[in-house]
Amino acid sequence: MVQKSDGGFGYAATDMAAIRYRSQDLACDRVVYVTDVGQELHFKQVFEAGQMVGFTNKETTKLDHMMFGMVLQEEITVDEKTGKEVKTLSKIKTRAGKSVKL
Repeated sequence: MVQKSDGGFGYAATDMAAIRYRSQDLACDRVVYVTDVGQELHFKQVFEAGQMVGFTNKETTKLDHMMFGMVLQEEITVDEKTGKEVKTLSKIKTRAGKSVKL
């Protein structure tokens, strides 16, 4: 796997490791990834790469990506001029550390 200079790993490397673990170590026959539609291409590429390097086998492990719309979070700020609350919707960005924890 490719490791970043800061010691971390990118999403693709992490997802490839997870696919290998779930397919080979856990012997899952089906894995369903549930994310927003913006991750569609990423998972198509990761699933294909997992097969290319032998982490998974189409005959024994089915990998599915279940997509839904975008998950948004509401932010409430106060307009400095009017003093009124302003509500805005934005895409949740987990890397920014501002996502709401369940």
